[in-house]
Amino acid sequence: MELQQLTANMFHIKFESFTRIENFKEAGYFYYNMEPEKNYLLPTPLSIAPFLPGFIARKMALNNLKNWLEQQFDRQCGRVRYDIAQRMEKTFKEYYNYLEGKIAETAGVIMESVREAVELKKSGEDRIKGRLEKLGALLQRLNEIEGNIRELKNHLERVA
Repeated sequence: MELQQLTANMFHIKFESFTRIENFKEAGYFYYNMEPEKNYLLPTPLSIAPFLPGFIARKMALNNLKNWLEQQFDRQCGRVRYDIAQRMEKTFKEYYNYLEGKIAETAGVIMESVREAVELKKSGEDRIKGRLEKLGALLQRLNEIEGNIRELKNHLERVA
């Protein structure tokens, strides 16, 4: 945690934990449709059942009901799958855009910090060059003073 805070302060990045739960989007195109499909021109087993004997009509009705329930179940499952797929895609796109924005923001802040570090290094190098030049000038002045002192000493030794 300490390293994260130090890094966040160094790069001027707001520290956020990435642990979060993203819910599916609320809006979906999901709907139930329990009405049977209308076939006005085609006869169905149920439309001809009243004209058949009871044991045959009952068997046809049960088979028809079983087939109809399987079709309805499959239709509703398809609608649920489609709705979930649509919401997942929308959620993933938004989360992708969110992460892409965070990454771009973090990269920008890091690049700015690197530029600042380069500028500080350059200004430090310039300051060091200036101080080295001053020290070189002082050293040259000291050498001149030392030479003058030796000359004066030699002159005094000859005079005395």
